[in-house]
Amino acid sequence: MSTKTEIETKLPVRAIRISSGFSNYKKIKRFRFLNCFVKDLKNRISPYIHKNLQFLMDDKYKFEKTYNKFNNKNLYAWEVQTIFTDVCEFYENRIYQLRKGLDTSVQSGYKITYYKKKVTLKNGITVKKGSVKDFSIKKKYNELGKIVKLLTFLDVDNLKKYDGTKFYGSILYWQKHKHWDRILKLAKQINSRLFSKVNVIEFSTGTYRVNLKGDEFIFDESNKEFKHWFKYDDIFYPLLINKDYHKNLSKIKTEKNKQVTVKVVGKRVDFIFTNDYEPKFKDFVKCVGIDLNIKHNFCTTSCRKSIDFDRKYLMEFILEIKKIDKIGYQNLNEIQKNKLKKLINKNEWYFKNLISQTLDFLESQGYTDIMMEDLDTKDFRASIVSSEEFKEKYTRLIRLLRLGNIKKWMTEQAEKRGMRVHTTPPPYTSQECPPCHNIDRNNRKTQENFECVECGFKDEADFVSPVNILNRFSSNVLREKLHKKDDYGRLSPKKISREKLKEFLSSFHIPLTKVSLN
Repeated sequence: MSTKTEIETKLPVRAIRISSGFSNYKKIKRFRFLNCFVKDLKNRISPYIHKNLQFLMDDKYKFEKTYNKFNNKNLYAWEVQTIFTDVCEFYENRIYQLRKGLDTSVQSGYKITYYKKKVTLKNGITVKKGSVKDFSIKKKYNELGKIVKLLTFLDVDNLKKYDGTKFYGSILYWQKHKHWDRILKLAKQINSRLFSKVNVIEFSTGTYRVNLKGDEFIFDESNKEFKHWFKYDDIFYPLLINKDYHKNLSKIKTEKNKQVTVKVVGKRVDFIFTNDYEPKFKDFVKCVGIDLNIKHNFCTTSCRKSIDFDRKYLMEFILEIKKIDKIGYQNLNEIQKNKLKKLINKNEWYFKNLISQTLDFLESQGYTDIMMEDLDTKDFRASIVSSEEFKEKYTRLIRLLRLGNIKKWMTEQAEKRGMRVHTTPPPYTSQECPPCHNIDRNNRKTQENFECVECGFKDEADFVSPVNILNRFSSNVLREKLHKKDDYGRLSPKKISREKLKEFLSSFHIPLTKVSLN
């Protein structure tokens, strides 16, 4: 059974795109034909892989050999194999996310906390000292949970085929358990529920990779318009070189057996190369906490800087996207699809520009490190709060604005400036009181104001989160307990449940008599 392992630190790879300049119809014809052919091929391979997901999970190496079912006269066998492997990876990533998110821990007890003084809640109700403040179920991940998780991703109707694997001994041990049939039934139910979420992937482009025979870059000083050319199959393609973006052109690897990704975009061809690079970071001076907060502004910082967005632009963008939503993507014609693509590209540029402005300010203040929440789109799913300004739930607002890549864009831009970006678990950054570390949702009686129900600390809610985020970097204990560090000194969250995280943060709670609000 193949598994995807997490690598703490791996050599970074950077993609470099170089677009072709003017090319006549004959030069681009071959790439356009292959683009359409590869797109169709991917969409024939995808349902086959979806139908055989169990085979892929059981023996990836053997399954990938079945690529020869799709051999054809237009592509070399190794090109078909590369495309087949790439499509497999899309499904593997989806399965990996399902495995990572599956919780098979069991209940081990419960925990109750009580109010230590009389408190008025958000809804105006007053609770007495000693009233129940929070109730949570304690869980533990035991051997039963482990075998259920293992069986969820196996062919439970044919377990003998796993004889010889390192985990088969565990299967034999549990087969003697009196509740083995119930364990199998539970694993099947979880499997059915999980894999109903894996849909057939449909590809809209024919992007593919080709092998390079040697040094394909040609420099022609005599040409007045194009100095740089890329040679492929004895055809020369003029390249649009940007002196700033393509500074390390000489480092692009084009030795024999290396590959380049070819992408046809309208009437041009993009060649996308990859090369290893070593991030160069500034010496540490000081760190800033950042809270990305689309509810009231773009972001706030622990140094009390607020960076806002253009509300008129966002409203216009949201209205245009909602019009397209009503039609449905499957019903869009080519003109509408192109319009949607332009809207998305414009919105991406807008938020990348906001990130650039944010980093300009932080650099001017001498910050070398940034700590932010490790946000993913799933972190917004639980929100039912609506934006009165944009007339949308915040969950939908995030999706409408395509903000799932904010963390990625922030990291890319910061690293180009030599700034490290660290991430921390997002739970409780807005509920924790910075002075006394009391965690309570009633600390935020409104979205705008923060007032601790324990110590009475008050502040604008938008500036509380970045301070708590920064504290997780500044505190030696929190930095080590909550995060793992890579070879470049960048922090990322350890795998920890919300319950454990809350329990650990609450252990820093300071009694009211010892809190100083000065």
